[in-house]
Amino acid sequence: ASELLSRHFERNPDWYIREEHPARVDAARAVVAEHLGVDQDTCVFVPSVAAGMATVLRNFSWTARDVIVCCACVHVLEHLSPFDSRILAADVIYDTISSSVKEICQGDNSPHRSIFKLQLPLSHSSIIEQFKQHLKSLRTEMEATSVKAGTPPGKIVVIIESITSSPGILMPWQEMVRICRDENVWSVVDAAHSLGQEVDLDIGVVDPDFWLTVCVHKEILVLDRQSLKCFW
Repeated sequence: ASELLSRHFERNPDWYIREEHPARVDAARAVVAEHLGVDQDTCVFVPSVAAGMATVLRNFSWTARDVIVCCACVHVLEHLSPFDSRILAADVIYDTISSSVKEICQGDNSPHRSIFKLQLPLSHSSIIEQFKQHLKSLRTEMEATSVKAGTPPGKIVVIIESITSSPGILMPWQEMVRICRDENVWSVVDAAHSLGQEVDLDIGVVDPDFWLTVCVHKEILVLDRQSLKCFW
């Protein structure tokens, strides 16, 4: 089927791109939207998850009162020797996305970065409880600062990895999204590894603000790399 389609659009690529391609893209969006349980109009294809994340983050109207929350792992390596115990700390979010966040947070009127630290190993229930407390503490601190400065409090945007790549962790991201909604916080989910690995996904029910995945050359053997952004 892929070979037949390739031959079809290579016969007359100019006509195909102008006349036929948009309808095929819409049809593909409809299939993916049905699979994920969302409206087709909330789904768009983007070159990669990193590109989609950068687009989302750079289209917020940022101020110095705002905060971007990222996760980081802290892993204590004990008993390397009787005299040596080391702590490893690393961003959970993907390198290119982490770089985008650091760049956005530079400058005089830029948001601040708040690190939600995970000291592994942790159960899902512990991650959820610590995440809830982190957001509540952050909100309390921001409100106190805004009262002192006489300005309205800023917004909080949380970047959540569904399945992290290094180290490999299945995060309780659906529960974390619900906590974000309860706390009136923006949720941006990097779900690059979810589609094809997590079963019975219903993004319409979970209802994150933004959800991005790879569609899905890694997990279900699509030939051409393509990514998807779902938003509400």
